[in-house]
Amino acid sequence: TTIFYKDTIDSKKVLSMLPSNISSCGIPLNYDKLAIFVGKFAQFKRVDLVLDAAKIYEEEMHKKGLNVLTLIVGAGALDNELKKHQAELNLHNTHFVGRQGADIVRALQNISDVFLAPSDNEPDGLVYKECMLCNNIPVGTLGGGVPDTLNANDDELTAIPSTEIYPTPYGVLIPMNNSKALADAAMYVMEHPEKFDKNQIISYAQENYD
Repeated sequence: TTIFYKDTIDSKKVLSMLPSNISSCGIPLNYDKLAIFVGKFAQFKRVDLVLDAAKIYEEEMHKKGLNVLTLIVGAGALDNELKKHQAELNLHNTHFVGRQGADIVRALQNISDVFLAPSDNEPDGLVYKECMLCNNIPVGTLGGGVPDTLNANDDELTAIPSTEIYPTPYGVLIPMNNSKALADAAMYVMEHPEKFDKNQIISYAQENYD
């Protein structure tokens, strides 16, 4: 909680400091909504699903007149493979910005509208807690320790269809290995921020994960 917290951030200043793997001009600043992923590029993190979901929600939100920017923060063994997948999907508004320090991650979490982390069986999910402490809303999977972190009702979870999203007071849960559900959850958060009490989310994270 001394590293990740709600902060007042100049979004243009932060974004202007970041590199882009597809634009020599850096990260574009003319966006309406910002989605981010933060983590190492390991197979179980499923960054490929973030890219697949970005293809869906960027096009769907564009039809509604909204420009969504997606930032992929991190690095790892799958770097080349993921950037190749990005090119195959023709994603011009999704940018890989490399590994960043805690100060930049805190700033990005604070200026983002939604955090996407569709991991397979994330054992604990520290990054979801960092997200909540930084005034952002997480989307995670129905596996590992994520449902406990997002305080889901276990009885309700057993009845969720495999293709649907499950909002909780602290974020949204989705089935594993489902890019369409990830896109739907991202759009739900971006289009309905009033469904979440961010001060309540921050307090919950502070009280349970200090």
